[in-house]
Amino acid sequence: SSFTPEHVDFKRQHNEAFASLALHCHNNGDGGYSGGKFPNVFYLDGPDAATTTALVKRGFPLASCFVANRHASTVEILRGILPSENVAHATAAEALTPGAQGGFAELEFAAYYFDGCGGFAPHVVGMMRAALLRPGVRRTLSVAVGFSLTGGRSMVERELVICRALSEIAGIMGMRTRHVMDDPARYEMPRDILKT
Repeated sequence: SSFTPEHVDFKRQHNEAFASLALHCHNNGDGGYSGGKFPNVFYLDGPDAATTTALVKRGFPLASCFVANRHASTVEILRGILPSENVAHATAAEALTPGAQGGFAELEFAAYYFDGCGGFAPHVVGMMRAALLRPGVRRTLSVAVGFSLTGGRSMVERELVICRALSEIAGIMGMRTRHVMDDPARYEMPRDILKT
């Protein structure tokens, strides 16, 4: 891996947070996402399958994990781990768009993690809109939405753009937003989890 040890630790913490929040939302929502103990989750993952690994370590069955990646070589690796039909060779927005072949538009998810590394704000906002404003998406009590931003002087600006868009989307859905990193203990997260 070309990532620094600090970046690997940051990613590990955020993958663990994603798993915890998915379970929190499932257990405090209507509990009907997948009809079982573990909810369906949607995320982006790379060739190291780090997010998939974190979810499996928390007990998530592979059948509850849904991922999109636009790189054929990464899709091949992920299909060697997850059920083939749970891996879309597409962008997140494409995979969540109704009518997309091999997509997931008809599925319910308790949590989404848009870990696009670079964090180009318009792409993250597009992924959130595709995920949350799909026709037929149930308005549940809780849905976790995570995203990663890395580097650059504009990180604060980008986070603000994304959080404003998420707040707007939540309003359209009749929901409200809470920023987990403002009160990690409330969500049974470690207080020392890194935000940046």
